[in-house]
Amino acid sequence: MVGSSWRSIDYLRSLPKPSKKPATEKQLAQRRRFALAVSFMQPIKDVLNIGYSDARLSKVTGYNRAVKGMLESGITGVYPDLEIDYPNLMISKGSLEGLAGLSFTETAPGEISVDWQPRTNSFNAFIDDDVLVLLHNKSRGTFNVFESATREDSSVPIEVPTEFSGEELVAWVFLVKRDGKSTSNSQYAGSLTVS
Repeated sequence: MVGSSWRSIDYLRSLPKPSKKPATEKQLAQRRRFALAVSFMQPIKDVLNIGYSDARLSKVTGYNRAVKGMLESGITGVYPDLEIDYPNLMISKGSLEGLAGLSFTETAPGEISVDWQPRTNSFNAFIDDDVLVLLHNKSRGTFNVFESATREDSSVPIEVPTEFSGEELVAWVFLVKRDGKSTSNSQYAGSLTVS
């Protein structure tokens, strides 16, 4: 027996018995999909917990919701050749309105920009909603978060290190309401290769 605690609930469980049967192809494929999802999402766990913090969502952690979503629609291919489906990944989910006219471009060598039209309304698109940009370097497997803009700013300029030249960057954007209790669905901004 093993004692454990999860979300302040204490429980006991027995140790699983190791199986002597070899794993089936379907089991191997599911294990590979799960490993791919966890390895991709683990470094951005804190971002995911913010992205899925909308008060209308269930009590499941943002990280767990994001991994589940990636398993359902964020991985493409046939085992063993599985790949991340970047445009279908959801980094956040919520009731705020997304950004209109979203673009992700390189404006000069070493400089990229995420731009949008600053549309607002009095129901779910507020002028001071924080804009969060998640940038992923596919070549290095690293992430950077930029959170210095609001909906009204219409742009986030980003300086890229010179060593990123020739590497592919992928970006997602989502918004967080001023009270921190509402978020928007994430939007795939696109990908580009740094010159």
